[in-house]
Amino acid sequence: MIQRDYFMRMIQEFVKMMSLLMEAKATSSLKEIEKNLDVAAQAVLKLNRQQICAIDAKQLKLELIRSGSTHEFITKAQILSRILTESAELASRNGDDDEARKLYLKALNLLLETIIGSEPVELLEFTPRIEGVVDCLGTTLLPTETLVGLMQYFEQQGDYAKAEDQLFQLCESAEPGPGIVQLGEGFYQRLSVLPDSILAGGGLPRDEVEFGRDEFRQRCTTSALS
Repeated sequence: MIQRDYFMRMIQEFVKMMSLLMEAKATSSLKEIEKNLDVAAQAVLKLNRQQICAIDAKQLKLELIRSGSTHEFITKAQILSRILTESAELASRNGDDDEARKLYLKALNLLLETIIGSEPVELLEFTPRIEGVVDCLGTTLLPTETLVGLMQYFEQQGDYAKAEDQLFQLCESAEPGPGIVQLGEGFYQRLSVLPDSILAGGGLPRDEVEFGRDEFRQRCTTSALS
């Protein structure tokens, strides 16, 4: 009960700060936006926002894991992902598109680390949606680990067509070594045992699954021979 009250207070405090941030964004006051983000990071996460923006996603994850339980990690990771996306938007408004892309990517990787798993994660109302962050990244070339995470996420969501898209992006961005071959074969094997109605609902009817598997194998063979 005490722990639940702690999480509720944390969430309520962040929601209140997000309300102040939205007011600042409405007035286009960049300094006020930056100030609110700094305060939110320090007050809720006890972390310096400049340090959050500077260190990589893996280090951020370690910092959050040290903070306590799995539930606490999930809650703080969602808060942190929102601070990162808001910081990315601020960087974009300041004309620093490279920094914006870096922060959006960091937020995306953190969200993927948080959401993917055997247990479903309840997303808080202020948590950025993965699809929205991907849209913000536009044509940015994503790292292999991010594409793998997106593939797992879309498969977990039952969006098999988008999961397959990530697999083929992996083939284009990196040589299809044993790891990617195993990833793809496992994906198509899991799809092969699903009912036709589930596959169709996921945007990938059975005939397209078979076509995709054949194309994937051909790409892997072609790459191995080149």
